[in-house]
Amino acid sequence: MNPNKYGGFADCNVDKRMYALWFQMLRRCYDTGQQKRRRGRTYAGCSVCPGWHYLSVFAEDIKRIEGYDRWANGEKMVLDKDSICKGNRIYSPDKCRFLSRDDSLREMNGRHPSITEKAIESHKVRYKIERVFDSEQEAADFLGVRHCSVASCYRRGAKCKGFTITRVGAKMDLGE
Repeated sequence: MNPNKYGGFADCNVDKRMYALWFQMLRRCYDTGQQKRRRGRTYAGCSVCPGWHYLSVFAEDIKRIEGYDRWANGEKMVLDKDSICKGNRIYSPDKCRFLSRDDSLREMNGRHPSITEKAIESHKVRYKIERVFDSEQEAADFLGVRHCSVASCYRRGAKCKGFTITRVGAKMDLGE
């Protein structure tokens, strides 16, 4: 069996959500193009423990990780590698847990306030942030996505990384 482009072995069948969780974890750690973008920079130097390069091992191990039940029940949770052990750079069963997206953003904001300029919804308070860029490429760099993702989200009227893409004159506007 050959590894995928990020060194992972899909050696079993799982649902799409489990596969996406595993694949995106590998991507964050091993996609050098992603790591050059603003939001991807924090993953430079991160890795995945050897066992988790195998989808079958990963799928069994995460069932024992804190917060898995909430994730499995469809809550919007993220797999976090460094809230248990600050500064941890390795995804592994003993250092990971699931956090809600809001808790993850709060925790990340404490470590990287310049990167996490995204709105955090807390209780009944909602924050709105708007950014105006001179080009789609600048917006893509800020969001840590490819230029085509921003353009595609604009055309489809979809959100990109939680931001609504609109055009203001000749400039790109990101509003949440």
